[in-house]
Amino acid sequence: MSRVTELEKALTTLFRKGTEVGYTETEIDEFLENIDYHALLQAVWNKAETVYAYRADGKNALSLDYRSTELFKQRATLLYEDVGDSYIGAVFAARSMELWLLEDMGFAVVAKFSVNAGEGEYVTEYRVYKGSDWADSEISLDLEDLVAELAALCDPYYEHEQPIYEL
Repeated sequence: MSRVTELEKALTTLFRKGTEVGYTETEIDEFLENIDYHALLQAVWNKAETVYAYRADGKNALSLDYRSTELFKQRATLLYEDVGDSYIGAVFAARSMELWLLEDMGFAVVAKFSVNAGEGEYVTEYRVYKGSDWADSEISLDLEDLVAELAALCDPYYEHEQPIYEL
């Protein structure tokens, strides 16, 4: 099975779970028709990253840059984030739920707590794996927004700009 077919099958399974939370089959079919799987696969491979259970990053020279253990033992691409509680003041603190697409075309729902001080001067993130089934998790997944997020991932592949190399 090709990777494009695997991606299409994984997303179809993900979207079909929408019937459990009130979406109709017709709506789901319309959502799935709007996905360019070839461009999305390119984008997913390009955006894949190692996800850590805890991460601390700072821009200052003596700030703590730390990574804990890998959360998934494989690279993943963030597809959707549902920001729940947040506080904006001298620091931005937020609790959110995330949906990740794993390299093996599985999904992971993750709870994340993050603190961002000084507009990215210092960032900490703590993540906990909550399962693979979004319909049985705390994430409030809007499938229409997810389709928009997937299309946004593909934007660089639709620009058709030829790279210019300097010799």
